[in-house]
Amino acid sequence: DLCVKFLGIIDVTLFVTLLRNNFSNRKCRVLIAKSQCGKVINFGIIRAVMRHELLGVKIDDISESELEAKLESWLKEEGGHTIATPNAEFLLSARKNTAFKELLNRSDLAVADSVSLRYAASALSDHRLEHRVPGVDLLEKLCELSARLGTRVLFLGGAPSAAESSAQKMKQKFEILDVVALDPGRVGWN
Repeated sequence: DLCVKFLGIIDVTLFVTLLRNNFSNRKCRVLIAKSQCGKVINFGIIRAVMRHELLGVKIDDISESELEAKLESWLKEEGGHTIATPNAEFLLSARKNTAFKELLNRSDLAVADSVSLRYAASALSDHRLEHRVPGVDLLEKLCELSARLGTRVLFLGGAPSAAESSAQKMKQKFEILDVVALDPGRVGWN
């Protein structure tokens, strides 16, 4: 879950300035490598995925490369994971529906689906939301990785025949994708 970037640095003042300017809103660990004479010769910044909270809903700030690595890792594991793609409508619904809010907050990953959440994060907190991942792009990336790794995809529910239609479209795009669609009928919150 961590992204490591190593930079060659000799001047400790530059090191502190880089931290202050680029990572002040991140929870980071810093690795420092010193030579035998004690000079700082390298440092690495390990950036944990930033997690925002907007109107009580958690949003993960994850880059495309971090997302792809996480998805690939999850697809290779046994068991499942829950991914939510909150947007402004989700946040407003979650304010009124605590079960929906709890469902969103229990997800293993919650990526911002809309640009409006980036604006909301800037307006409502001291931190910027750097990344967003529209649900459509996330689904396509999951199908691409699943086709490459040979894992099965299940499309469940939605409007009548939506799962089957989506499965067919993804199968056309990724010919070797093993995809199944299931329509259980209407599923409600109550």
